[in-house]
Amino acid sequence: MSQLSELEKIALSWAATLEAGPDWWKLYEVTHPVRKSEILTAGVVSAWKRSARIANYFEEQKRNFSARVDAIRQEERERITGATEQETSETGNNNEIGAKFDFSDRGQLLQYLNRVANTSKDEKRRFEALKLLADLQQFKKDDPNGGEIQRFYTPLACQDCPLYLKQKEKTPAAV
Repeated sequence: MSQLSELEKIALSWAATLEAGPDWWKLYEVTHPVRKSEILTAGVVSAWKRSARIANYFEEQKRNFSARVDAIRQEERERITGATEQETSETGNNNEIGAKFDFSDRGQLLQYLNRVANTSKDEKRRFEALKLLADLQQFKKDDPNGGEIQRFYTPLACQDCPLYLKQKEKTPAAV
């Protein structure tokens, strides 16, 4: 079995990151420049793709890429929720995240609800946690004036309005 060229390694590493999968024909063309006198067939590309050295290296790169993506996602999840996977698995499952919290403390209750909202896969439970968060943080305030009712009165005609009468007194009548 021959070794992979540097160009093949680079191309396969890049192809492993593609979500839709690689275009094997183009990969072969990039890694094996074809002379004008040669005819490239699907059989040649297929044989190259199925060769053990190519298939093994491609699968290894794909696993490595998936592991890196999973690690990045886990770090991001931990940064957002503040809980490591080990902390959530200590209690047995994610539904028992609140085993260590004192729910009489508002801050800890908010932290617990954030964790539930970020880690819950059940949409109904997630929605309930978000609704409670909004209520606790007073995102929806029904009364912006603190219960005070504002009343606006409009005169029936301009002749009754005090502003109109003052202005009329200040300016001489134009006749």
